[in-house]
Parts: sequence; structure tokens; C-alpha cells
Amino acid sequence: SSSEPLAVAIGLHAATDTVPVERRAATVDLVNPQPTVLAVAEAEQHDQTVAALVLGAASQRSPDELAILIVGRHRPNWHGELPHIAGWAGRDEADDAPRLVHRVAHVLAERPELHVVVVIEHAFDREDPLPAQLVTGMTELAVALPNVHVVLTADHADSVSETQRETCAAFASLRADGDGLLSTPDRSVPFVGITAHSHDSDIAGPTEFDAPQLIVRPATHGRAMTPLERRLSRATGDDVVADGDDLMTAAVARQVTNSVASLGNDPLTRPSLLPPPLPIEIDAASLLARHTGDGVPIGLVDRPELAENEAYWWQPGSGGSLLAAGSPRAGMTALIDVITIGIAGRLSADDVHVYAIEALPQRRRALEVLPHTGSVVTPDDPGNVVRLVEGLHAMMTERQTTRRHDGQPDLVLLVSDIGRVRRSLTPETVDDTFARLGAIAASGPSVGINVVVVATRYADLSALTALTGDRLVGPMTDPDDRQRLGAPEIGPADRHPRRCWSTAADRRVQLAAPPANVEDEIARLA
Repeated sequence: SSSEPLAVAIGLHAATDTVPVERRAATVDLVNPQPTVLAVAEAEQHDQTVAALVLGAASQRSPDELAILIVGRHRPNWHGELPHIAGWAGRDEADDAPRLVHRVAHVLAERPELHVVVVIEHAFDREDPLPAQLVTGMTELAVALPNVHVVLTADHADSVSETQRETCAAFASLRADGDGLLSTPDRSVPFVGITAHSHDSDIAGPTEFDAPQLIVRPATHGRAMTPLERRLSRATGDDVVADGDDLMTAAVARQVTNSVASLGNDPLTRPSLLPPPLPIEIDAASLLARHTGDGVPIGLVDRPELAENEAYWWQPGSGGSLLAAGSPRAGMTALIDVITIGIAGRLSADDVHVYAIEALPQRRRALEVLPHTGSVVTPDDPGNVVRLVEGLHAMMTERQTTRRHDGQPDLVLLVSDIGRVRRSLTPETVDDTFARLGAIAASGPSVGINVVVVATRYADLSALTALTGDRLVGPMTDPDDRQRLGAPEIGPADRHPRRCWSTAADRRVQLAAPPANVEDEIARLA
């Protein structure tokens, strides 16, 4: 149960004047809503202390009872020997904290009997800290869910503020000489930390499991890596590190695994605590072939809580209007090409009629090949734009006043650059035209008339902000525009072409990339 202790050793109590020979284990109990904080000055000692904590916890629970998520800079080889480790996240994943938090919460909703230990290494590094959102999200999750236990590490005791120390269940600080102080709300005791195996060449590898045989001994250690060395090390792209200590720890990990194997657990059934990344490149034709159905898959939506990516579907009708926004380099106009290809491949020309306001000659040629196309006008001809919008508005009004019959087709208006449309209209027509566009965007879906519009600025939208449907928001030239459109602040995971945020799904979406020649693809599909 969640109340059972999960006490793990991080060293031995130090001898004192009053108790000169006492060598009891210095332990921390991870079953606590507040985090355990380890501040270890020396790099190798840090890694071995984390290893002792993880192995100590794993030795007391089977992988069916305990899953461990580690967030760090480097992934040691010994992780592969321990089935309890259900996820390792590097810096890229750490920068996208909500994905990790959502996944842990979802796993525990499905398996409430499971305990999850989350170890966030270098959480308080003064020079190169991990995002505060990750630490806050996981610690708040631990308060809300009694089966989540958080361990935070720091490179130096001074990098952990007094406020952070007061809100943790245990704070252990270790100097480079191996001496440390373990503080809990009721007392502070000196202890001797864990020494790396490589500091004693006479120590043989463990041969028989009793407890994680990590040697505890005061020792002098080399200096920790500088911030520049850590960044250069991370820049090599080699996340998996192996050394003598790693090999010795791997032997202990195998013994821990063997010791819990008799409990009848199956490592293959353990949950993954690390959601798969959202692909940064998706081929539209492949996506269409892979996801069959009546609708059009136009991308993948990130579902970190389910540890998978799902198709993002578009279909004309009540939910067929879309507002896409992004800077000129965000690639959001690809939405128009992908939808056009999808209409050619999935929908009958009797069921859907397409209209477009399009400036690019190659896109106009592709639309003219599409048998579903009614008319295409260029924004540089404002008279035709006004007449097209007036005609669609009139059709919407007629459908609203008369009962729609079954054979009536859906209508879709595609606009790849609403800002250019606004700039091209005359002062006498711009307000009325955008008022009609806004009315179609707001009320058209209920009578089978949809608008798919792409904007580069929030200011270009005016009445179109009333659009009934999803908003797909990519990186914006003005960062405040994302908030105005209902998307969260941009993060590192958002800086990819055609990457956007769905306000309806409240999830990240990767739009598909259209083929080089959209016209040929439409001709092939149609």
C-alpha cells in the first residue's frame, strides 16, 4: 500500500564523540508527499548515490509494484539491467514537462496499485538548471497522488534555497570529501556518503546478493565537471555512458533483478513512463494510406498520457472549420495542400464543393485539377473576393431559412493568407467582407459550410476569431498572439515546421508535409 515505507540507504551514519563506532545505514524514506533532495558536490559520487537510491528501492518491490522514471543528462548502461526503470528522459523531454507529468498521472489512473519514483537529476544546478515547470509539476503530482515519490538532486548544497529545503521530506548534502549531513524536519545527522567502486581497486565485483553492494568509505574525489564541460558533453549526442563504476553497478542491478524475479512479475508488462516523441516529419501520402476512414488525416496529435500519437482528423461538416496561425516560416499553409489532397483521395465531388482565395499560382493550378473545386479567386482581385464571400454568405442564409436536404453538398472555403486578403480589399469593402466571413466562420458549420483559414498575425483575423472549430497555433512572430489565440507559451518542442497547438484537443499537433508536386498527387488520387 502507499503507506508502507520505502526506506533506502544513501550512506552510513558517521562516528561521533558520543557514538564513536555506530555504523548504521543512513536512510531516506521515499514514501512521502514532499520530495527527497540530494545535493552531491562530486560528479561520480552523485551518480553512485542516485544508483544506490534507485537500486535500494528496486530491491524492495517487483517491477509490477514499482516503476522508476529518471530525468538526467546521461543514461548509464546499468539502467538496461533493471526492469523497474520504465523511462529515462534527457534534456529534450525535460524541456516539455507537461508530457511527462500527464503520462505518469495517466499510468497511475490505470494502475492505482503501482508506485512511481521520479528522479530528477541536477534539478537545482545553478549554471544549467532543468526547467522549473518539471520540478513543480512532479512535486505537485506527488502531493496529489500518494503513489508518486519524487527525488531531486543538486550539484551543490548552496543551489538549494532555504524555502526548498523547508518543503522537502529529507535533505542530504554531501561534500567532495564524502562527509555529509542528512536533515529531516525533526533532526539532522552526519553521515558518510557512497564511494565509487573505481576509487578502490581492491574491491571485487559483487558475487552474492544481500543488499546493493555500493562501497561506503570516505575518499578524495576529482573535481566535478564545469558547466561548459557538461554542455559540451551533452552536445556530443551520446546519452549512454559506460565506465568501471557503471559495470559494477550493472552487476548489482542484475542481482536486484534476479532477487525479485521469483515474485512472478513479467518485465514486458511494465508501463512505459516516457511517451514517444511526436515525429517532426510526416508524409501526407503515407499518413493517408496508413489511416483509413471517411475523414482526412492531416497530421498526428500528441497523446503523451496514452504513450502514443493519434491521427488528427479533418472532415467537412459541424467540425470542419479550422483557423491555423503561424509566422511565415512556421509552414502552416501546408494545411491547405494537405486538406486538398485528402479531399481528392477520400471525398466525392458530389459530397463536397471547394472554393478558395489563393495567391500562389501552383496552388491555384492544383485546385483547378481537383474535381471538387467550384471556383478559385486571387486576393489581388478584390472584386472577385467580395463576390465569392457574398455568394457563400447568401448560400448560408438560404440554408438557414430552408430545410437542408440530404443531397446538398458540404461547402469548404480555403484561404491560405487572410492577411493578404485584408490588405487587398478596398477600405469600402473590407469591413463588410470580413463581417460576412466571420458570420460564415461562426454559423456556417451548422449548415455544412466550412472555412479553413491561415493567418500570420492575430490582428488580421478580426471577426474570424468567432470561428466555430479548432485553432491550430504555431510559432508566431508576436509571441503574445499565441496567448490571444488560446495556445500556451512556445517551448523547444514547438520550434519545428508545421508544429502547432490544437486548442480543441489541448495537445500538440504535427501537420503532415505535402508532396513536392501537389498538382500531380491530386491528379493521381482524383
